[in-house]
Amino acid sequence: MKSQYDSFVAELQAYMDTPWEQRDVPAWREYKLPWGRHMGEKMSEVDKKWLFGMFMNYTVEYEYDGKPKSEAKIAEDELLRQMLDAAGVHYEWKRQ
Repeated sequence: MKSQYDSFVAELQAYMDTPWEQRDVPAWREYKLPWGRHMGEKMSEVDKKWLFGMFMNYTVEYEYDGKPKSEAKIAEDELLRQMLDAAGVHYEWKRQ
């Protein structure tokens, strides 16, 4: 059975393979947050201030409680960072 991550990666790849002029919705808008109080909500539906806070502060961690994370979890976290960066480009946010 495909995980949400695998399904999203397949959708993202299909989106990236689509020519720019044929794309209708940026991938970050459809990305469903994988954890937290907004788990399962699309990035485009959460409060913009909360999204900005995530954009500015979220970093990918490779360990949790001193133990390495699984490759799948790291890939999911890296994808979240990419989606936050894409939202930042849309809103013209800059990270220090």
